[in-house]
Amino acid sequence: MGSKSLLQIFNRKKALIDKLAATPWHSLAESLPHALLVVDRKADVLYSNSQAIALFENSNLVGLPILNVTLSHGIDKLVRDCIQTRIIDSAEYSLRGRSDLITQVRVWPDPKEPNWIYVLIEDISELRRLETVRTDFVANVSHELRTPLTNIRAMAETLADCGLEDQAIFDRFQSQIVSEVDRLSNIVGDLLTLGLAESLLPVTELIDLVPICYDVIEQNTPNAEEKGLEITSSLPNSLCINANPTQITQVLINLLDNAVNYTNKGSVKLTLEEVEGFAEIKISDSGIGISSEHLNRVFERFYRVDKGRSRISGGTGLGLSIVKHIVEQHGGTISALSMLNRGSEFTVRLPKISPLG
Repeated sequence: MGSKSLLQIFNRKKALIDKLAATPWHSLAESLPHALLVVDRKADVLYSNSQAIALFENSNLVGLPILNVTLSHGIDKLVRDCIQTRIIDSAEYSLRGRSDLITQVRVWPDPKEPNWIYVLIEDISELRRLETVRTDFVANVSHELRTPLTNIRAMAETLADCGLEDQAIFDRFQSQIVSEVDRLSNIVGDLLTLGLAESLLPVTELIDLVPICYDVIEQNTPNAEEKGLEITSSLPNSLCINANPTQITQVLINLLDNAVNYTNKGSVKLTLEEVEGFAEIKISDSGIGISSEHLNRVFERFYRVDKGRSRISGGTGLGLSIVKHIVEQHGGTISALSMLNRGSEFTVRLPKISPLG
C-alpha cells in the first residue's frame, strides 16, 4: 500500500475522531459515571471519555485496538461480533490482572454511522460483592437458625416418646430446650441490632466514657471471677465524646465479654485514653488468641474462630460485626492484634466530636 493510500486512511480516521469529539453528545459522554469507548470497524478506539482513561490508566487510548486497551479477548470478541452483526449485546468480564474488578460491557452500533461501535464498560464489582455477602448472609442465618430448631425438635420428639415417667430425662431435655430457645432469641436479637447499626445513623449526645467503662466492668466481673480472672483498668477521670450511649455500651460489653469468655487464666484489661483527638479504647487479654489466618475475618458476620466454644459460651457469631458497624457509624475505627495462645488486643478509636454532630 502506497504512502498516499496510508495518508488517506489516516486522514479519514482523523476526520472521524474530530467528528466524534465535536458531536453534541461529547458533554453527555463526559458526564457518564461509566467508561465509554467508540471503536471503528477494525475495532480501533476512536474516542474515549475521561472515565475510560481513568479505568484503564492511559490517556492515549485513541488509536489503540480494543484488545490492547482492555487486555480481554472476551471483550474483543464481543466488539467484533457487534461489528459484524450490528446486534446490541452485553456480557460480564473480569479485567486481566485485576481479578477483583468485574465489569458489565455493553456494545451497540451507531444507527446512522456504520463505522462507529459504542462500548460502555460499567464497574459492577461492588454490586457482585454485595450479592455474595447477601447470599452468604442468608446461608449463614439459615444454618444458625436450623441447628437449634433441629435440636429442639429432636428433644421434643424424645420427650413425647418417653412421656413424663422418666423425670430425669424430662428435666434434662426441658433445660436443653430452654437453652436452645434462648440461643434463638439471642440470634434474632443480634440480627435486629446489626440491622439497626447498618441502616440507621446513631442519635448522639455528649457522653462521658469513664462511667460507662466502670459499669461494663462491673457487669462482667461476676463471670470473670467464676473463671478466676481479674479485670483491671486504666481510666482517666473523665473523657467525653459525642456518641450514642446505648450503642457505645454495646460495643464495650461485646468486646469485654469476648475477652473474658476466651481467657482461661490471667487477666483482662480495659484502657481508655485520649490519643490525637480520639478516644482510644483498648481491651486486651491473656487468652487463647487468634491465629493469623483468622484474624482478618473476625469482624465478618457469623465467622467464628472456634465454632464449638463460641456456641457453648452463648455467642451468636454476630458480636464483632455489630461492634464494627457501630464504631464505623460513629466515624471511628476498630482493629485487632493477636497471637495464638498469647492473647488478643482490640483497639477502638472514636472521634471526640462525632461527624454526625
